Amino acid sequence: MRDFLKNTYKLNVTGLAPLQRQDAGHGNQLWHAQAGERDFFLKEIPEHSKSGDLEGIYRALSWARPKGYRMVLPILSKNQRYLEAFEGRSYMLYPFVEHTTLMDARPSMKGMFGLIEKHFACMARLQLPEHPFKTYQNWFERAGAKLEEKVGAHPFLDAFGSFCQDRWPELHFVNGPVHFDLNPYNMWFSPEHELLLSDFDNAQTAAYAKDVFDSMSIYLNVNLPETNWREVKNFARNWVRDITDEDTRFLGVRPKLGELFSPSSPLSKEEIRAQLQVFLEFCRG
Repeated sequence: MRDFLKNTYKLNVTGLAPLQRQDAGHGNQLWHAQAGERDFFLKEIPEHSKSGDLEGIYRALSWARPKGYRMVLPILSKNQRYLEAFEGRSYMLYPFVEHTTLMDARPSMKGMFGLIEKHFACMARLQLPEHPFKTYQNWFERAGAKLEEKVGAHPFLDAFGSFCQDRWPELHFVNGPVHFDLNPYNMWFSPEHELLLSDFDNAQTAAYAKDVFDSMSIYLNVNLPETNWREVKNFARNWVRDITDEDTRFLGVRPKLGELFSPSSPLSKEEIRAQLQVFLEFCRG
């Protein structure tokens, strides 16, 4: 690994150690590399992220000029590439950034609305391809199948499946260039309180609603369904035309379902089923 960094990025590495991911359960490895007084992190790119032109996507992102936040983008190698191979695996090198995630430092929800609008305005200037199979609909429906594999049949999964089959075709999503994985772990704050967006491996042209509901997930609590859910619904109207309260509940619950079927979930089968019952009662209104 040290020779790879030296030969590919001209780094004389003085320290190299694996990093523990905060969102445990993902298969890609992160490394913290030190080269003199400079720090970097090396990220393995899993095979599923390389569908399409990932190199081209990061080249497009390099032309972005965000206002009110900053993108954390990889460093070009001496070969003028972002994506490099080592021992059969692909990697990208990033500047090491001290940060806390959105999970730890939550701005106001209205403040996040403004930042998301700035993010969309910046991304709108870019030309990004659609993903050949990782669409918003496929990602959404995947939760039902994954949870059924884990806990078997459940009334919530029946209701979720009905929403996908009957309501989804009627929804009018506005599409454009999006991050597509704008979860709280990919939204950082620097020690200077600057917002940083990271991990654009899935960036593509898709439904803006994906970024909206991913980024808003930490503000949406099914046990406190009043003000926040109503405000998110009003905000989402810009990108999901004629969205209803029920639509908002299902779209808002979907990011939380990933936490249940994640390999790192600490919940037992019985606890997951109990949480699905809470979701069922909530989504039914």
